[in-house]
Amino acid sequence: MCVHPAVEPQRAQSLTVIPLAAEAEAQVALPAFLSARDALTQQNLRIRETQTQSYLEVEVVGDLPVLLPMHEVLVGGIQNRLPVYPLLLEQGRSNLPVFCVEKNRCTGEPEGTFQFAAYALPLPVRRLLFKAFMPKLQTFTRQRPNYALGVLLAQQRALTGDSGGVIIEPAFYSEKVEKRALGKPPSQEEVWAGVAQALRAQGSDSPTEDVTAFYAQKADAVEAGLASLPRAEGQSGVAVFVHGRLRGIEWCAAPQVWASCHRPLLASYLLDEGEVGLNAELVGQLETFLAQVQKVAHEAPPLSLPADLPYKGTCRFFRLEVKNGVLGGYLLESEGQPYFLSALAV
Repeated sequence: MCVHPAVEPQRAQSLTVIPLAAEAEAQVALPAFLSARDALTQQNLRIRETQTQSYLEVEVVGDLPVLLPMHEVLVGGIQNRLPVYPLLLEQGRSNLPVFCVEKNRCTGEPEGTFQFAAYALPLPVRRLLFKAFMPKLQTFTRQRPNYALGVLLAQQRALTGDSGGVIIEPAFYSEKVEKRALGKPPSQEEVWAGVAQALRAQGSDSPTEDVTAFYAQKADAVEAGLASLPRAEGQSGVAVFVHGRLRGIEWCAAPQVWASCHRPLLASYLLDEGEVGLNAELVGQLETFLAQVQKVAHEAPPLSLPADLPYKGTCRFFRLEVKNGVLGGYLLESEGQPYFLSALAV
């Protein structure tokens, strides 16, 4: 992951977007894979209703793995849904854990199929998911042996004639230890609350509380912004700054797969409000910071995924604390090869 060597930063509204690329040697070694959008269009991916709110049936046809990121909203069936986990799906059929992101609709095709929403999951809801999954600092109490204290206790027993032969056993003491513990998915109720809050913030009136309505009133402004942020040849991602502060990093190892992520993801930044972001100094130190992000992501513990899902590689949620902020996100990788990284200032 590096700054694109041949493309200047782009600007739209309050955004400054720095195009990213993948190192040439990494692309040579990368096995082929498809984006979920392309796989659905090519009929290499099938997504069907199960009439169970928490699951959809997914089937990957063909030998190529399919990238299903966390930001992809699935539109159709009896409710719009969202994948619980980002995945590299492999060939096979399984039940995919999902969140409902359209609380007040329970009608439609009982056997319905799905398509992807035009724009990515709004950033306020994505931040909610990242915060839930990110490793958290927790305090544990553990027992530690103290052999010196054990010797003293044994000597005291001997002096009182209570030893029964001097047997030295360790005494134990308690100590508090801080440790990073893996997060877990938010509850369905928390996701509904996050969607409702995002819709209210945009002034979007959706009777069904459909997350895709977030963009409805400002679709023209979003399209105008996207027109100023075209995808460049060889581009594999973006680093997005708002008012000079880093808002997020989105990257894919394959430029042809990034092509299907470019517009949906940038749309979500165009409507993201508030002051959240990392310090402005990162603009001039982006290459160094990208290397730091990759290192932290690769060192993060793998997420435990459902055993019955046919997936490739691992998903690692990470947390990076920097001056004036925290960057949280996930990395999809397999055998040390990164496939997709998404990170937000949280």
